[in-house]
Amino acid sequence: MKLYHIHKPNKYDDLYYEGSNIFIGNNYNTFTNDFFERSAAYLKNTEEVNGTLYYHYGNITELLDNDKIANMSAEEKLKTLDIICNYVHNSQIDTREMILEQVREACFSHLPSRRYCAWLTDEESVDTWMKYLRYRDGYQLFEVEADGNIFVSTNKLLPNGYHKIRMIYEESFGYWNPSEEDLKDAKDKEYLFEGNLRILRRVK
Repeated sequence: MKLYHIHKPNKYDDLYYEGSNIFIGNNYNTFTNDFFERSAAYLKNTEEVNGTLYYHYGNITELLDNDKIANMSAEEKLKTLDIICNYVHNSQIDTREMILEQVREACFSHLPSRRYCAWLTDEESVDTWMKYLRYRDGYQLFEVEADGNIFVSTNKLLPNGYHKIRMIYEESFGYWNPSEEDLKDAKDKEYLFEGNLRILRRVK
């Protein structure tokens, strides 16, 4: 079975070349680790100016100052609303990831952690993930060989972070324990991997 990794530009860029061997383990995953490191008041927003993306970080409580909002123009209020929507979205992802990790540690500790893993996919699902991630500038697709602890589930089984906490816990069990039927025709399979990853070739 062929496996693929979609690499998002990050601090590990220099490791991704044909023939490279990468150890995937503690603190590899910058995406999920960010969730565990930021505060509950974390706020991140992006702004594009003349084709360049700028990232703004702040505290949600400072943004929601009544006096400041009262003196904003309509355009500024719309921009603030957009920032708050992004904050709510980030918060629901944080909640989901924290509960997924709690359930894994309690009941499926032998499986790779979403906090430390690399995400892989297969031939049947790679196109789905390329579209889902919108294959933005700088993203690279590699065919890889994985030797280590690997677990396959499907994106459709991920808990909905907007559900009640009890439901997120229940849905997390389904994610970590998918049935054969869940995986049979899934076109959005995700492989969580910890171990030695060998880069065979760059596809795109």
